[in-house]
Amino acid sequence: MTFDAVTVDVPAVRSIRELAAQRSGAADLAAFTTHAREVAQASHAALLAEFERQDDPLMLWVVHREAQARGFPPCLRWGSLTRDTVVSRCSDLSSTNLADDQRLFVNWLADVLWWMCRDATWRPAETRWLPLFESAANSADWHAHAVGVFDEGVRHPTSFAARLGLTTRMSSATLTMISPALHADRSSLADLDELRRRLVAYALRRPDRSGTYTPDQVVERRLLAHRVFIFADRRHGLAAQYLGLLTGQAVSRQAFTRQLEAIAAASDGMGGEPVNDGGSSLSAKS
Repeated sequence: MTFDAVTVDVPAVRSIRELAAQRSGAADLAAFTTHAREVAQASHAALLAEFERQDDPLMLWVVHREAQARGFPPCLRWGSLTRDTVVSRCSDLSSTNLADDQRLFVNWLADVLWWMCRDATWRPAETRWLPLFESAANSADWHAHAVGVFDEGVRHPTSFAARLGLTTRMSSATLTMISPALHADRSSLADLDELRRRLVAYALRRPDRSGTYTPDQVVERRLLAHRVFIFADRRHGLAAQYLGLLTGQAVSRQAFTRQLEAIAAASDGMGGEPVNDGGSSLSAKS
């Protein structure tokens, strides 16, 4: 799957403050407030699931802020951990639908906030983005500048990354502003049918020697490891950290590398004796 760079000609998106003002008089304000409290108390898995099913842009911002507080980089905020098509919701910026565009704006702003919190001295390559980075995050000026910056120019991950001045490695933590190489790599995650088929065949030929996991569970664990590896820019150590953050359990670089070796073996169509699937260190948090 590839995404062409386009200049989107749709009505301007609303700032977060405009969305909040609009919601303040809405009939469902009480329900919104209740759900916001639930988000703050949700498990990691439930919080991440919100990114896939949440269509309310203001609530999406609430979920992003909670994920930010918990230390989840934007690249991990992609909804269900087993959804092959999730990349299309993260990276397809060619839509001319305002609802999709509003969602994109919120995801993009979450990237901006993450980067500002990570490096308060950073200044973007694009001079028109400077006021955004010179304003205090979440201030009225910051939210106003954000809409103006977002509504200018080409909306595409690689364009956003270039205008912010990010290298491939620097952009790997983001969701909507990534280098061409990362964009191509992440786009491959939209169709994992062949990899899934090979992993299923391999897990049936070589079941978990410990008996802890069924073949289906082994397949899902390895698919998750593959996705995390791609989102971590194929860095073993960082991918192990990300997987630990997602599962709530420490994952060593060595354990993660064993997962990758099994994936590579399955991809090559190799068979053989049963293997240990790496122990409980990679099991998902309930």
